[in-house]
Amino acid sequence: YSKLDFSFLLQSGGTQEPEKALRLMESAPVLAEDIGEAIPSVFVDQEGYQPESDKLAVLIGEELPDEVFVVNRETGEEVLRVATEKREGVAIADFTALSEEGEYILRAAILGESYPFAVREGLYREVAKRLTGVFSLAPGATVGWQETGTESLASRALAVKMLLLSYEMNEEIWAGDDADGNGVPDIIDLTTLETARILGITEEALSAKKATEETQTLTVEEKLLCAAALADYAYQYRQFDERVANGSLQAADAAFQRAMKENGAQEADETLVFFSAAELYRASGSARYTRYLNDYFANVYAQEADRGVYEFLGEYAYIFARQKVDVAVCTSITKKLMQHAEEISAAIPKHFIMQDASAAARQAGEAPETEAMLSDVVRLAAADTLIPNHEYDTLIENRLHTLLGVNERAESRIEGAGFRACAPSEAVNRSFLQSAACVFLCSVVAN
Repeated sequence: YSKLDFSFLLQSGGTQEPEKALRLMESAPVLAEDIGEAIPSVFVDQEGYQPESDKLAVLIGEELPDEVFVVNRETGEEVLRVATEKREGVAIADFTALSEEGEYILRAAILGESYPFAVREGLYREVAKRLTGVFSLAPGATVGWQETGTESLASRALAVKMLLLSYEMNEEIWAGDDADGNGVPDIIDLTTLETARILGITEEALSAKKATEETQTLTVEEKLLCAAALADYAYQYRQFDERVANGSLQAADAAFQRAMKENGAQEADETLVFFSAAELYRASGSARYTRYLNDYFANVYAQEADRGVYEFLGEYAYIFARQKVDVAVCTSITKKLMQHAEEISAAIPKHFIMQDASAAARQAGEAPETEAMLSDVVRLAAADTLIPNHEYDTLIENRLHTLLGVNERAESRIEGAGFRACAPSEAVNRSFLQSAACVFLCSVVAN
């Protein structure tokens, strides 16, 4: 997992020449071989849209209509008529004006109807919450093709970090969820459960010496990733239970110190050491981690042109720490983050037209030649946290719409969401880490 960039999330989507993408999508109707169902030529997000969000549909075909009708699915009434914007075999229908809650379809002359979709307040909050279901399973249980007992510790530690980041960046959408009435949001309870499983202990033992002992047998990389996840957990959980937070922080520190004393510590990824130290510093304020932070900023920070996930997560923890920090460094990190967000924004067309890798390439497991979707989303979300920007919101939403139906096969690539599911091998949430990434994406859109 060194230099992990979350490109795993794109195993069902990528870029290619627009003309090639259009040729794949123009043969209407296209038959989905797996279920023999005709694929519509009007593409929408199959979960739907929030009332205030932008709403774009994509139409593909040799002949394209001049307008599209929004139809109430229950009454059959046409509630909105919008003109299409045509370009090279593709048309865009902007139905953002539709804000009344309900169930709808889009209807177009020549092309027919879209799959149904909803317009509802809190819709993506519901989807995000639904997708956390995989984490409530007992070790070894499965949801579809997700085998929860077979993932590496590194992957599961990063999944915990991603869930915690979902809460930190989007606390408002999780605050009211407390199914067991313990005063702790359900998503934090899920991180408690998974953190305990990572260490092979009970939830109650998280605050005890046992949590510290369980990190002894891990590799250097695993110790550092566990330290980062446990430290962030302690940071987030302190508002709910000081005792549990202190126990988790103690385990995080023990894992980090052991990692740095081992023979292989010299070969450890410098950016991973920084990420772990930054999380520990944010959670504790202890000066014992500052030398690792200083080493990174002096020797690695200026040289790293391409910001990997460890760099980004560590820098995010540092600039949002409620501890003494170097203001000049924070200013530099913020500028780089905003610059990167602008580069991401500039690289994407104004109307994000779906472009997708072939099904054969996906089934062969070939990595698509595209920017890492989640990596972009996390950075855009962080930039949006610092300086709210509607354009960033729209870009993030379009990423999710692509996964939920605005793609060349009109299928949902997130298991547990959407109207028409893709083949299991093509889903983007086949693991804990991928599932946590999808939860993060949905929570950002919900917020």
